[in-house]
Amino acid sequence: MKNKVKMNRQYVLLFWTLVTSILLTMSSYAWFSANRILGFRTFNLHVASKGGIHISTDAVEWKTVLALSDVINARSTYPNSLNQIPSSLEPVSTSGRVDDGLLRLFHGVADVNDSSSEFYLTATRVIEEEGFGDDSDGKFVAFDFFLKNHYEKTLFLTPESSIEHMTDRSTGIENAFRVAFLHLGTLPVDSNVRQIQNLRNSNRAIIWEPNYDVHTEFGVRNAREVYNIETSQTGAARIPYDGIISEINSRDNVLIRNANSRTHPNLFERVNVDIATRRNFTTLQEIVRLQPGISKIRVYIWIEGQDVDCEDNANVGEISIDLQMSVEQRQE
Repeated sequence: MKNKVKMNRQYVLLFWTLVTSILLTMSSYAWFSANRILGFRTFNLHVASKGGIHISTDAVEWKTVLALSDVINARSTYPNSLNQIPSSLEPVSTSGRVDDGLLRLFHGVADVNDSSSEFYLTATRVIEEEGFGDDSDGKFVAFDFFLKNHYEKTLFLTPESSIEHMTDRSTGIENAFRVAFLHLGTLPVDSNVRQIQNLRNSNRAIIWEPNYDVHTEFGVRNAREVYNIETSQTGAARIPYDGIISEINSRDNVLIRNANSRTHPNLFERVNVDIATRRNFTTLQEIVRLQPGISKIRVYIWIEGQDVDCEDNANVGEISIDLQMSVEQRQE
């Protein structure tokens, strides 16, 4: 943050805990090839606010506390909702581009060429559809929430936020997760509710990369052998990476080790990570400044296939995702 800011920290808004079980049957060189690799064991959503801030999953019912049921039931009053919480996840990739208010995400598959024993990447654009649990074919998590405030405020990610392996950090899959926030717009509080719900004005994603400073021994080896990058298990510098920007077919002949913008500038581009945090970070991270009115925020959570820790040895275990945000009035 460029400006010196004094903050009143009385507005704690969003706390989200997700405990998951990774179900990995087989995987390939850098991207996983299993169809279903991560299943949710439990999913608890708790949203609370104080100090005149109101929150909602539909911009109709305003509360101080939201539950997961509010996300699931939002469609009854939010006809165009695209909340997606599947029972399992697969690796996808994005550079952060946004089309019509939706993050451009591509599902990648790595297949070995029998004659050369090299792994090649193909990728298909995937767009979310409303669905939950086993009724969803989604490959990532996505949902909307709305904030109503009467003064200019700033939305922050708090240090209580984390993505951690519950049982065994040697697998490293928690280091390949990403979270994106799309600020889809703000309208006056007396605007038509359908106009608010249909806000899709974002042209970029605000991407959070957690745990950038830690890798497993397998992640270190994968970085070196596949991507020709030297790193370490602890205290590592952040590794820049290239996200997918277009569908990749077998005719493109994209080797996993050449899956980058230097070799394929029409298929990949460097990802601009807005928030990069070490494991156990301790400071507030600014997400977006909010103008007075009702703001629509869309959240995405996914496994980034282009991350060096998305590799063969990530296996069965439990992941805890804690997402906590605060909204605070700025006094410049």
